[in-house]
Amino acid sequence: MILHKIHWPSLLLFHIVLPVVEPLVLTYLLIYFFPKKEVIQFVKPISSFDSLLIEKIGLLYVVVVFCLIFTLFHQVLIKLCHRNYIINPQKQYYDGPVHLLELAVLLDSARTINARTVPVWQFMFLELHKSQFPCSLINFEIPDTFIADQESHITVNRIAGSHPESKRLVIGIADTYGINYNDLPVSLKKNNYIEIISNRSKLGREYNSNLVQKFSEEISKARQNEVQEIIILPNTIPKHIVEIVRESFSDAGRNGAMKIYVNECVKNSSGVFQYTEKAHRVL
Repeated sequence: MILHKIHWPSLLLFHIVLPVVEPLVLTYLLIYFFPKKEVIQFVKPISSFDSLLIEKIGLLYVVVVFCLIFTLFHQVLIKLCHRNYIINPQKQYYDGPVHLLELAVLLDSARTINARTVPVWQFMFLELHKSQFPCSLINFEIPDTFIADQESHITVNRIAGSHPESKRLVIGIADTYGINYNDLPVSLKKNNYIEIISNRSKLGREYNSNLVQKFSEEISKARQNEVQEIIILPNTIPKHIVEIVRESFSDAGRNGAMKIYVNECVKNSSGVFQYTEKAHRVL
């Protein structure tokens, strides 16, 4: 299935600007037709406490009204439109800054993101920071998988880089697609390289706990060897990424001694998928 790319201006307009502007317009209309004085006159016969409270609010009256309308507006929108996804998982794929995505989750009524609709590095970034605000607001939807059977096994290959003493390690996960080491950017070949290969027993999304275990073991060895930077080449399914984050990086950076980067495999102008020189820091 070919998904349509959603670029940052579109996300900014429909999921950040409009969710704020629409309640602002409603706030303006409400205050125009029901100014603070009229509200106090209406509430005073009912409850003097409430009228005094409204009177003391002063200039904050507008802010309070906006917050109430903003909350009610989005609650009603969710129920009426049944709109749960920020990015339509059947039609769209996000291509823009990850921090705009965080802001959209904070301001929009939709809070669900299907893992297949964002770049792998962004999915890993959001998973690594899911205990922090506003990432904690995101409801991630992980595509269904089946469990690997006993015929599936994991192979680990090691290649020494041109600077083997470097405190940087590249880990390739060859699960959904293979990784051709010869086609990797020269900058990655300078570092020691470990490739974790999943020999699938069948086609489709297959979760293999042994792959997660092998990755975790390599991270433990890297920490013992005082490796300072890990570059991950993740050709794998979202379920593996979720478990890798949980098993290998559950401290969410509290260790502080290791930086994590992700290089993505993207289609170039010739239509060939290749890993880029740019590494995205996720931790």
